[in-house]
Amino acid sequence: PGVGNRWALDESKVQGKDVPDTLEGVIHARLSELLPAERELLGQAAVIGREFWFGTLVAIARQGSEPLTGATADTLDWDGPLDERGAPARIRATLGKLVAQRVIETRTSRIRGEECFGFRSGAHWQAALEALPATTLQRWHRIVLAWLELQSDAPDPMDGGGAGQGRGLYLRELARHAEGAGQPALASVYHLRAARLALAEGHSRAALGSLDEALRLVQPDQLATRLRILFELGEVHALAGTTELAVDYFHDALALAWRLGDRKT
Repeated sequence: PGVGNRWALDESKVQGKDVPDTLEGVIHARLSELLPAERELLGQAAVIGREFWFGTLVAIARQGSEPLTGATADTLDWDGPLDERGAPARIRATLGKLVAQRVIETRTSRIRGEECFGFRSGAHWQAALEALPATTLQRWHRIVLAWLELQSDAPDPMDGGGAGQGRGLYLRELARHAEGAGQPALASVYHLRAARLALAEGHSRAALGSLDEALRLVQPDQLATRLRILFELGEVHALAGTTELAVDYFHDALALAWRLGDRKT
């Protein structure tokens, strides 16, 4: 501290130190000072999303917490001390430390009974994601996908089931985690369902974004799904007044419907 409420910089103390030039560099430097187990938990949280739930971290700890960053086994085993909810106490303690360091903060949860946290900024979120290897990301995405599907209390859309009342809240998250888990076909279905929900609620721009993602991810053998995506892209563009694009999508849908013998479409 300097005089009054101001701060004074002692140049002799910082000479020779590598000071980051950008905000992202500062954030990376701060995260690098965390313990390996703390960085791993932060990476797990980042995979869940910019907002994440305590219960999802518990699910990852239960199903996929093999050491990845040099953390010792006793910091990762389920056999360690448990908190009042029967979850590993080290998760709650680490979250408390990260909140105190202003890396994350508490949030209001969309899931009843689940504690929710969020990264303070998009830069914090991206920095926590960038250090993770692809195989780790895929494994954790699979766990988060299964956890979210359980929360929605609805049948799997790949089995022909409809979207349950709860699932609509998480369709975009489900799609993102399905893609991250290496299941693009399932991700495409979830994006299509998210687009239908957005259209029903009058959000045509959100619907268009979801349909574009669905078309990007749809697989060659998902002909019926592709047909629905093309048809609904035509409808969205027709509503938006972009007639030429609407005609193009309807033309592609008609050609595919003809191939499939889908007389109704």
